[in-house]
Amino acid sequence: MRSSTVWFLSSRRQTSYNHIFKAPIWRLFGCLDVQSFQVTRSVKVMDNSPFYAYITCASTYYSPTLVLPRSVMVFSNGSVADEWWRFVSAAHSSKSGSSDSPDYPSYLAYLLGDKDFTITRTSAQLYMCKSKKMSRILINRIFGLDPLYEKFEGKLFVEQEGKTSSIVPSMRLTEHISGNWYYIRAKHDRNVYWINRRERGREIMLTTTNDTLRPAAFKIVGIDVPEGTVLIGSDKIKLLLGREHFLSYQNFYTGGKLLVIAARGEPGTGEPAEFLFSALGDGSITGLAGLPYGGISCELVNARL
Repeated sequence: MRSSTVWFLSSRRQTSYNHIFKAPIWRLFGCLDVQSFQVTRSVKVMDNSPFYAYITCASTYYSPTLVLPRSVMVFSNGSVADEWWRFVSAAHSSKSGSSDSPDYPSYLAYLLGDKDFTITRTSAQLYMCKSKKMSRILINRIFGLDPLYEKFEGKLFVEQEGKTSSIVPSMRLTEHISGNWYYIRAKHDRNVYWINRRERGREIMLTTTNDTLRPAAFKIVGIDVPEGTVLIGSDKIKLLLGREHFLSYQNFYTGGKLLVIAARGEPGTGEPAEFLFSALGDGSITGLAGLPYGGISCELVNARL
């Protein structure tokens, strides 16, 4: 089995960043000889498991278009991969705090000083860069940028370009996209879901599914991002159950609040409850019937509608 050499953002560098980024690429990254990356079987993505993705570049400067050898990004987990994508695809003005140079299509294009640069997320495990000015060291330049380095130091490894064998494992994963429909289940038991037990009214419970109790499907919508955006932990979200129904908080007789299904225009109905997207995973959402104070970590499963 052939080994692979990867570059990684080392957390042990003692040299100042200004010095590091003037160095050749082999000095920016440590070298690690690994054979464990030669994985071909399908694996289930866990919260703390490495997440793999290809990134490739194409230059329209050449005719025909030159597609450069792909590289492999190894993130510490899937959430970091989503944060990386949101960071590199953000609008220039949202990151720099300035509307100067509005012609740059993204913050990453601005950092590269290339108005023709674009990056596309074809899937969760495949990214394509394109530019008229592309050189063969563009991948090196991207991952050597100060803001990118500082934010993802120790969380992102990049395999050396030029390898031809496939080392990215096929992953069964749930993409977290604003506007998509999901079931919500407990991480500790895949038979335990968020359910609306109609005989109990409009309460949302975390309980075991069976032939008569089916999980409720929720449309998860980022409040401050457009539909279709990859969600990250810092995004505020609301949970919808259709055009007219959503989750809202209702005062409970003990003084707490219950998470219930509400309808638009219904007397006494408040606004949709807002949560941080990370609250689903860390168990900090309160108000589930039987669990008024939260504490159960959950994950999303694509809903079959």
